[in-house]
Amino acid sequence: MLNSMYTNTSNAQDIYYKISNTLSSDCYDISSFKLIIETETAGTPIHLVLCDDVSNDGVETLSLSQFDDEVLDGASPTDYDVKYYESQAEADAGGPGLNTSIFTTFSSNQELFARLENKATDCFSTSSFNVIINDTPTAYVRKIYLFVTMALMAVKPFLI
Repeated sequence: MLNSMYTNTSNAQDIYYKISNTLSSDCYDISSFKLIIETETAGTPIHLVLCDDVSNDGVETLSLSQFDDEVLDGASPTDYDVKYYESQAEADAGGPGLNTSIFTTFSSNQELFARLENKATDCFSTSSFNVIINDTPTAYVRKIYLFVTMALMAVKPFLI
């Protein structure tokens, strides 16, 4: 009989259990399950910094799938799914996730959450990263004014 804490001795270990009727010791069943410890963790993508378009509204459209390799962090895309969410709670719950082909940010600094899920076991790990949209700088054209002085008949430029 095991206590409440158990330390496995190998990964993918068979655990056997017995369920018995407390009123009759002759009434019981023995069965087993496989204990699998998932060790893969989601990689953390570096923050993505983009320049805003001329509107400087902090909203841009991008492809989230560009982060897949960083989230997989060496894990096989054959064995793992990568999905993206707008909150940690959504990432923990799972579900379809965001459209990875066309995603539109809603603020100039938005945290997104990645979920790496084992296709066979449904075990998962999450990480987060920021999409930062910087304002596009405005270039100012320097104006040169020419003043002609009659006394010297010379042109003297000066900058404003």
